[in-house]
Amino acid sequence: MASTPVRVLFAVLVVATVGTFLASQYLKGEEPLVLRFEREPRSFSPTADGVVNRARVGFVLREPAQVTFSIVSSEGVEVRRLVDSRRLPGDEELLFGWDGRDDERRVVPDGVYRLRVVRQGQGRSVTSGRRVRVDTKPAELAIASARPGLVLAGGRAVPVRVRFRGLRTADAQLSVLRTDRGRPREVARFAADARRAGRWDGRVGGRPAPEGDYAFTVS
Repeated sequence: MASTPVRVLFAVLVVATVGTFLASQYLKGEEPLVLRFEREPRSFSPTADGVVNRARVGFVLREPAQVTFSIVSSEGVEVRRLVDSRRLPGDEELLFGWDGRDDERRVVPDGVYRLRVVRQGQGRSVTSGRRVRVDTKPAELAIASARPGLVLAGGRAVPVRVRFRGLRTADAQLSVLRTDRGRPREVARFAADARRAGRWDGRVGGRPAPEGDYAFTVS
């Protein structure tokens, strides 16, 4: 008689174990909540340097659902909630802007962040494998491009479009340096526009620039 409870307990444990296994397999076999995550760019700087101040982040749900969408740290701690328990459509790209700030409107520390979607009422959550990097170090001013790079002027003034990256300022200046006659010297200067670019008219001293090598600097 004393052995009966042991056998019953064993049977209950076996049933419970099998039930847990089946439930686990069922959960693993569920359709995914999120079909894919989106983020652009991979890295941005939430500062006033005029480079990339915001990121676009989002996801595509498999089906309509009431969800919460958050930015989380590399440790999984929520730092910014972009969607708070809203019903959103399925099979549609949903994008939101993130300015690199937390819920208290403070710029988050530099580092890697991920995207998380939680389905309300079920407790299901999905965290993206894709990462967004925040880097608040100011970008240094540097020339990005000059087009055209080779000018066959033939005595004509040919304009050159110059772009730069880094801090955007209202009074940024671009300089033209002649570099093929000894020490580089400034031969022209022109203002940049609000898009971190400027146009050199191809003239030096009011006349078409003579044949030679030229470089550009920004300050």
